[in-house]
Amino acid sequence: MKWIKRILFILVSIPIICVGGVIAFFILFHLLNPWSNIITLEKGYKLNALFVNDGYEAIFGYKMPIDKMMEPGFNLGKRHQYDTSFIYRRNAGNQSWHKVYNKPGKIRQISFDQSTNTIFALGTHENVAGEGISFIISSQDQGVTWSDIHIPEKKYLGFDLSCNGTKYLWTDKTVYSLTNMSDSFQPVETSLSFNMSGKSTTTDNECNLWIGYGNEIVMIGKDSKEHTELVREDINIDSINYNKSDLSVWLIGRVKGINQTLLLKRTGINNFEEIRQFPYFLPSKLLIEKETIVIPGVNTANVVSFLGLEKIFYTSKNSGIKWSRDKFFYPSFAQEPFFMYHNTVYLNSSMGDIKKKKI
Repeated sequence: MKWIKRILFILVSIPIICVGGVIAFFILFHLLNPWSNIITLEKGYKLNALFVNDGYEAIFGYKMPIDKMMEPGFNLGKRHQYDTSFIYRRNAGNQSWHKVYNKPGKIRQISFDQSTNTIFALGTHENVAGEGISFIISSQDQGVTWSDIHIPEKKYLGFDLSCNGTKYLWTDKTVYSLTNMSDSFQPVETSLSFNMSGKSTTTDNECNLWIGYGNEIVMIGKDSKEHTELVREDINIDSINYNKSDLSVWLIGRVKGINQTLLLKRTGINNFEEIRQFPYFLPSKLLIEKETIVIPGVNTANVVSFLGLEKIFYTSKNSGIKWSRDKFFYPSFAQEPFFMYHNTVYLNSSMGDIKKKKI
């Protein structure tokens, strides 16, 4: 009888120990996780952009029509006609978020003109014919109120209105510009032969637009001049950024044929200095703030576990001279570190939460 009781005890204890171990692991994980949560979005809400400035934070995205999609006979192909854009904001030190914008469409991208303290947001609304028509809204009171900006009725893939001079807006093959917000956008004469979809862009202190394409960077000037430079034959550019503190163009690119990433700095026309090589990860975005550089990515040498992908952050606080590496797991398959402000990195998760960490 004793051995039967022992077997029963073991059979009952094993699942209890396993469940307790899993619970203890996740409690320990969250206690040791350096990321603090700032908001968890409701089901169906998709975050596309975040902006932080002195005194306030704002998040931008859209809400999918979950309830309508569950209705019998609903045409999923027309679901984007019912997307609703949203903007939430809060003042610094305030835990409560307030919705300040809620209209049809899908906000996809933001841009900030520091000289006029104006935030711009670009979105697209799909009409009943299934055509995507873009819209731009702006705020000059720290995101409290928003107004429409008139643009030609087209579907635009991106924009950059951050420079207090020439501002840019583009479709797949055409770049538009203007120098005064009271004027209208006009096409820029370029010889671009590639599709602008998914291309990384930045603007410099002279309001020139820089585009990363393949192994080249293209500069489109405010006076319609155009200039192309070959970076390196063996890379594909993933992200390009402009450092306003030292007036330099930085970029990261994957080396063709091997699992390696390079950080490069443009030191002159057709001159690019290799700052560092990074093994075993694919970059998603290059973040620069003064001398601080953050390169987030995924360790592709590690297999996917039940915790998700292994995330890696390479951080340098002295323009790439010394680096530190932050490696961690997080239970999500789609995280995108997309903003840095005052050495704080903000992270978007597919689970609907937004986290931040001081580096």
